[in-house]
Amino acid sequence: KALCLFFLGYCFTDTFFCVLHYPDQVSIGLRHHTGYAVLLVYLMHSGKSLLFAVGAIEELPTLILSLYELRGETRPRLATVLAIFAMRLSYHLYVTYKAAELMNTPLFFFSVYLLLHHIAWFRSWFFKRVEAVKASSNSLSATEAATSLKSLKLEVTSHVYLVTALMVFQTVMH
Repeated sequence: KALCLFFLGYCFTDTFFCVLHYPDQVSIGLRHHTGYAVLLVYLMHSGKSLLFAVGAIEELPTLILSLYELRGETRPRLATVLAIFAMRLSYHLYVTYKAAELMNTPLFFFSVYLLLHHIAWFRSWFFKRVEAVKASSNSLSATEAATSLKSLKLEVTSHVYLVTALMVFQTVMH
């Protein structure tokens, strides 16, 4: 319950500072944090706040991303996408199945809603990564750009193979 209250306070604080300092991004945080607030209130009211503690691991990608940003790196990193896939897609899919198994209809639908958002964020991250690498290669000389483009193609191909392998593994596990 303490973890739920802490995170609820974090959501309100983060939204407040987002409104003050990043008004162009407030809609993303407002929707996300409102959803979290509804979930947290429901879990605390129903006496199932332990479910949030089990699901809090899904915030690991945010921690990894924040560590990169604190170091001044704004380019999306492979460690972030792996954490998003493992924690926000695979793990959340597992949690969704558990909610269905427990016949908890409100939690199941809320979990599916969040899962769809995680998939959209994963897709968004992937395309941001490709665009960031392209943008950095545009500022290079012709030789460096060719090397960078070759590296980008290898990186994108590697990402596609990695995501495919993870999806196959996930399907086999189910």
